Amino acid sequence: MSKVQLPITAPTCVSRVITDIAVVDITPDGVVLREVLSGWTPEEIQQATDAELIIPTDVGELAL
Repeated sequence: MSKVQLPITAPTCVSRVITDIAVVDITPDGVVLREVLSGWTPEEIQQATDAELIIPTDVGELAL
């Protein structure tokens, strides 16, 4: 896993990250995949990020 190279200015202030392909929640247990863009699988999202994702069985489809 990659490590942050720059100083972190506000650790723990972000709880949700929305990108062009997925929505993930930052939780005490880790990064949880919540929604994926239509046409993407959770496995493809995992391959596209350095974060170790927690993938629940009920991942939703990202509505645009």
